[in-house]
Amino acid sequence: MSNSEISMARFNRPVLFIVSVMALVGLGFMWLAAERVRIFSWQASPIIRIEPASDESMHVEYPTVYRMGNSKGMLYSAYGDDGRWRIKLAVASTGQDFIKQGNIFDEAALPFKGGYAFPFVSVATVEGKTLFNLYFSAADGDRPDRYTAIYHSVSNNGTTWSAPERLVVDNALDPVVLTRNGKDMIVYTSVAEGVNVIRSAVLESAATAGKSQTVYSSASGFYTLGTLMVDQQPVLIVETAKDWMAMCFNGAGQLVPISKKPLVEFDKEKQGVWDSLKYGMHFFQQGSPANVYYNGITAHGAPMGGQVGVGTYDPELLADQLDTARCR
Repeated sequence: MSNSEISMARFNRPVLFIVSVMALVGLGFMWLAAERVRIFSWQASPIIRIEPASDESMHVEYPTVYRMGNSKGMLYSAYGDDGRWRIKLAVASTGQDFIKQGNIFDEAALPFKGGYAFPFVSVATVEGKTLFNLYFSAADGDRPDRYTAIYHSVSNNGTTWSAPERLVVDNALDPVVLTRNGKDMIVYTSVAEGVNVIRSAVLESAATAGKSQTVYSSASGFYTLGTLMVDQQPVLIVETAKDWMAMCFNGAGQLVPISKKPLVEFDKEKQGVWDSLKYGMHFFQQGSPANVYYNGITAHGAPMGGQVGVGTYDPELLADQLDTARCR
């Protein structure tokens, strides 16, 4: 299956974390029925929608959100009538009212002809100035539907982006950037000889990556990644075929599972709605309450209908479901 096919059909899923607490009653004690502890709450409608008869007619997915002064910027991936994945911008001046702004690149000047998607923006301060670093997957080989590299672009305002340059050569999907032990790292999913892997590389600078190494592998599939800080440790949220699980780096630099229970179990989500399956999560910790942006779609393998939604989450409840003893 090509990367394009995977990105349209693959594991699209749901989110909601439920803990059932049962207390058996004896004389003089109160019966407690199964109690649901909700980490996540979801807004009912999408905030970025597909548009018929356009290059956004089938999917709008993989949001990354960042602050731009008093506004928020969102980059997202769109797929429509012309069959090409591309990255677009939306801006919200208040709340979650994101207004679409169109493509971020002049496509005639791009160094590749294939699709490009899975944006992630890392914000840095350099000599007192804010810089926005964009990382994304691109198909720069012979096949326009096979992602073969991660590219980097930079902006000083979050809306206008430099011509992208190749950063990592690999069939890389969904790059995210995190900081571990004072070093920035890029982490992404891939497939090596039929095995699903997660790889990482140290960012020697925002535009230069060291050698990639495999930090986790599994016979079963996983797809999109999210990242957030928990107890001053970087944590990855990994979308698998059945749930969302949390992972962190151990002392040897390998990823290890740390979820006491799945953070999200897809078969326990409400079915038959626009976001029955939730995936492509992006955690935005600067707000109060904290937000998670995500993709929603009606069902596993649906050929169209991926849209961007937003929810809130409780950082303390989420942290309670993790065992970070092995995180280093």
